[in-house]
This record gives sequence, C-alpha cells and structure tokens, in this order.
Amino acid sequence: MVFLDKKQKVFYGVTRDDIVIVGDKKKKKDLKDVKKKDLNAPPPDRIPLPYISDATIEERRAAYRESVKKGRITADNAPSVCIYNALNTNGGLSCATISETSAMMALGLNDGRVILQCLSQEYFKILKPSSQLNVNEQDADDFDADIYESIPAEKREKKITLYAHSSAVTSTSFSPDRRVLLTASLDRNVRLWCLEMRRDLVVYRHPSAVHQMKFCNRGLYFATSCLDQTVNCLGFRLSSK
Repeated sequence: MVFLDKKQKVFYGVTRDDIVIVGDKKKKKDLKDVKKKDLNAPPPDRIPLPYISDATIEERRAAYRESVKKGRITADNAPSVCIYNALNTNGGLSCATISETSAMMALGLNDGRVILQCLSQEYFKILKPSSQLNVNEQDADDFDADIYESIPAEKREKKITLYAHSSAVTSTSFSPDRRVLLTASLDRNVRLWCLEMRRDLVVYRHPSAVHQMKFCNRGLYFATSCLDQTVNCLGFRLSSK
C-alpha cells in the first residue's frame, strides 16, 4: 500500500434508513437520533436504494405503533405465544420463514418443495395474462389494482406449493412487499420466485451449496452464505416494461 492510499477515508458506519417512523411525543428524542447523519457512514447515494411502496411503509408504521404498546413481562403480565406446527411433511421439514408482518409463512422441505401458507386474511393473488394488461401511466401503488385476476372468495388460494429444487431447501426469504420469494438449496442454486406468477424468474448458480440467505429490508439486494465459506451480495430489478 502506498502512502497516498492511507489518506483515503475508510467508511465503517451504517447508512441511516430514510424511512422515519412517526411515533408519540415521548419518542421525539429517538426520532432526532434517527435523523442524525453518521459521519463514518458512506454517502446515502453511494449505493442505489430501491423504491419502497407506500403500502409497505404504512405496514412498518403500524408495526412501530404496535411495538410502543409493549410492556414488561412479569408473573402477573405473562406473554401470549403463538406456535405454528408443520404436520405431515412427508419430505421432511428443513427450514421455515415467517414474513416481516407475519402475514405469510414459507416451509422448505428436504425433497426440494416449498410450501407457502397465508397466516392472515390475505390470499395469493394471480396476475392477469399479458394480453389483458393495458399500458398506463398510473403510479405504482395505483397500478397494482388493475393487474390481478378477479377471483371469487371461495376459490382464493391461501396455500400453494412450489417445486423449487432438486435437493433440500436450506433457506427462504420474503421481499418486503411479499410479492417475491427467494429460495436456496443444497443443489447450489438460489431461485427468485414471483408468487403472483407461480414461477421462478431467475436462477443464481453458486459454486457450492447455499446454507443461508436474506433479503435486504428494502428489497432489491440479498446476501447468501455458502459451504465454501463465501458470502455473496447480489441484486435484481423487476421491470414493468
């Protein structure tokens, strides 16, 4: 390393999240700390930050308001616990993931299947065929209402199965808006699924088995860890064109 290289600033801080949650008056001090810029963090525009829909932001605000109601656990104030059991998994359960809002659950099996289950009032929507989609200039949040099939209540699916891999599924991860799912496997592949199309869009091949994987809290980027002791950071972009 030459002498001039030593003068370059090394960033080791964390970029502040630009999603500021508005709480009650008692949290004003915490909000000011969130807005403060970390002088040791890289510039906010160094890495392109993906767009987050208004619906996702509102979900996180609702979760924050709910978290404010948390209380101390004591003998007189016992917690409520919700336990999910996976029964009759003939292929053997290898991993399980619950989405950020606890609206969906993904179960990875040893035979390569992934079972998705809705845990709330939501259901798995289906995109209209391309021949029925009209090009318009609406905002992203308004555009979503016109791209889904109209499904009667009795036919709405709350459970679907994806035949994902040729070996055991080791990890699954939902995107923040729960429209995209990532699955990793011992077959050295990571697949990116569009849940509204019921199909995989991209296959990311790795040199060794993938043991763990995680979406960024904004989507777009995700990280994988492999058997060969490597960690990979990857990204994707879904275009509406």
